[in-house]
Amino acid sequence: MELSRATQLALRALIDLAVNGPGRTGVIAARRGIPPAQAGKIVQQLARGGIVRTSRGAGGGVRLAHAPERMTLRQVIEAIEGPVVVARCLAWNDCPCRQPCPVRVTLGRIQHALEDLLDDVTIADLAKHS
Repeated sequence: MELSRATQLALRALIDLAVNGPGRTGVIAARRGIPPAQAGKIVQQLARGGIVRTSRGAGGGVRLAHAPERMTLRQVIEAIEGPVVVARCLAWNDCPCRQPCPVRVTLGRIQHALEDLLDDVTIADLAKHS
């Protein structure tokens, strides 16, 4: 599994919000080296995923929708990329193999371990090291 560039940039933006508080998309992008053309799209995806809230106008900008301690790495990845899945057969139950499939059982254990790891890391954890 490889995180997309959009997810990596989204994490930078969220770390900035956790460290500096609410701000304008352009300012956050400049501080964190996010290309301005991508910053707006990323913020929109995060807003649709319920990760940030946005507002327009003179006092507007972007802010975290929840405390960074309650926001997990998995939530962010899923807001940008969709469900985290190790294998398609786990997510869509379309395994053509005779069941029980030993590969599917093993991949299921890996899937659960990965989900647990991603749920254990918060934006607050990442912000501590920035």
